[in-house]
Amino acid sequence: MPSSKPRLRRSRNRYVDFTQLPTGSRTILFVMGFLVLAGGLMLVKMFRSTPKGFRPEVRISALDKIQAASLARGARAESEAGHLSEAVLGWQAAISNDPGDPELRRGLLKTLLGPDEPPSRYYPLGAAHAFFLLRLTETNQSDLNLASRLLSRLEQDPYVLALLQPVEDRLTPEQASSYLKALFHLQSMEQFGVAWTRYSNAVAGDRDLALYIAAWQAGWGPPATLRPALETLAAATTNAPTANTARRLTLAVATSRSDIGGFEAALTGLADARADRISDHLAHWRLLSKIGRRERAVELARAFATPPQTPGEAVALAEVQYGLGLQDAAITLLENQLPVFNFSPEIWQRLGDFLVQKERWNDLRALAIRVRTSSRVPLTQSGLTWFWEGLAEARMNRPEAAREAMGRAVEYPPAEPMIAFRMAAGMQQAGFPNDAAKLLQHLESEFGGKPAYWLQLVVAAHESRQFDVMQMAAERGYALATNNPVFINNYAACLLIQRTNAPLAIELTLRRLTASPADPGANLNHALALLQNGRLEDAGRILDRMARQELTASNRSILEFARFELEMMRGNKEAALQAYRNIDLQHLMTPQVRWLENAYERLNRPG
Repeated sequence: MPSSKPRLRRSRNRYVDFTQLPTGSRTILFVMGFLVLAGGLMLVKMFRSTPKGFRPEVRISALDKIQAASLARGARAESEAGHLSEAVLGWQAAISNDPGDPELRRGLLKTLLGPDEPPSRYYPLGAAHAFFLLRLTETNQSDLNLASRLLSRLEQDPYVLALLQPVEDRLTPEQASSYLKALFHLQSMEQFGVAWTRYSNAVAGDRDLALYIAAWQAGWGPPATLRPALETLAAATTNAPTANTARRLTLAVATSRSDIGGFEAALTGLADARADRISDHLAHWRLLSKIGRRERAVELARAFATPPQTPGEAVALAEVQYGLGLQDAAITLLENQLPVFNFSPEIWQRLGDFLVQKERWNDLRALAIRVRTSSRVPLTQSGLTWFWEGLAEARMNRPEAAREAMGRAVEYPPAEPMIAFRMAAGMQQAGFPNDAAKLLQHLESEFGGKPAYWLQLVVAAHESRQFDVMQMAAERGYALATNNPVFINNYAACLLIQRTNAPLAIELTLRRLTASPADPGANLNHALALLQNGRLEDAGRILDRMARQELTASNRSILEFARFELEMMRGNKEAALQAYRNIDLQHLMTPQVRWLENAYERLNRPG
């Protein structure tokens, strides 16, 4: 007997006909399907986190947004409870989920602006997020206030000036306070006086800034303000809320006045309050050295055991040690801090500089390889390590390995223009002018408006016998510095090599010779210009005088080159041939060699 219970029918393609399911089952399956679909959509990065037009664009999922909000609530709770480390970690996690939400970065910055001064290890983090916030919000006024307050709190003074100098004539009271403090910390006392005059009314209620003004008056202001300003600072050291600020300002005043007693009293007060910083001790050692108590400074530096909290502190400590003669200790310090700070460029780059100065070539090569093979150092930063390796190989008399390493350095030019510029200068000095010229040409967009760049390129191109590059660089340098004797000489030399515009060449070489009458190069170039203008006797007198002087191999070849031209024009074939035999062609540029060979053929042509 057939059952009255409904049967599930199967279609030909073997799928279940859900229309035959009971209503409750269909509802459950629909909800489950919706949840699966919604869950999948929650994971799709379909929402723009960063503002429209911001680069790089960042997209996030709905789940990312929800997690960011949850983490932000936790971070606020930790911040309110006074748990700084936990709050900072929470904000960082929230930001990683939603990088384009400015409110999350504002939360982190406000946490770092809490009642207690944050440890120095948070300084780079705070600065990075402050600048990213300003990028996100296109430097609106409230975020500029917040960023400048934080950067001032963290004493990231160069960054404060970078933000506020463009608008220094229209600062808010908050910004003016940050700006004045940054000027003081950076010892820009004349600018401080001007800015204080402009904003004295706007910042009149700022208690801390009043102490800065007293410190300025005590160290750099009018003589009449000295005594009352010192009394103001002294009184502030007895008041708990202002004591440490007053003591730290007293360090600056004592340094300006070479007052070691006042400095040490203030430093002791900071140490007793556990508010002393590594930078305070470094200033102490510098002052001791300045007033002739170097041995005491060395003694204190040797005994100093406080570990640096940031790469910047590590480098500053090492630099003062190095300057005090504790060079091996400085190198050891940076070697030990290299893994602590995850191969921070500040540390390994300064360590390399020290090894170069000490000519520790094996150690330099080992550092180059160690940095380059670290997973924490991006490939884009490897150019400097290749340069170091090439320099070490050259100094250890392994020219082939040096040449290969220098070539690799050019393949990976540093992103920092000044480092690349220093590398090019080092390549030039080490005997690799061709690589130096290639590297320098990468830097035109950054340094093209600076005469020093074109001078360095002229030197590198001349040494590597790249006349086209040399001519272009000489012309550009002369256009930027038409009254500089060196640039005049370079431009004139190119005119002489090309044998074009002889009247201008003689005018330029005379200007150079007038500025430096004893310079061999200036004399030789003027003699060449006289020859090209047909003034043989005047040129001959200069060459006769120069022949009796001690010259470099390069200048000696130029002298013989000029002598060849002079004797050929006089019709003295034998004297011209003798001069020709004394010329070393490696010291001539290609156009000069071409002209010389043609002239030699004409001189020896029958009839």
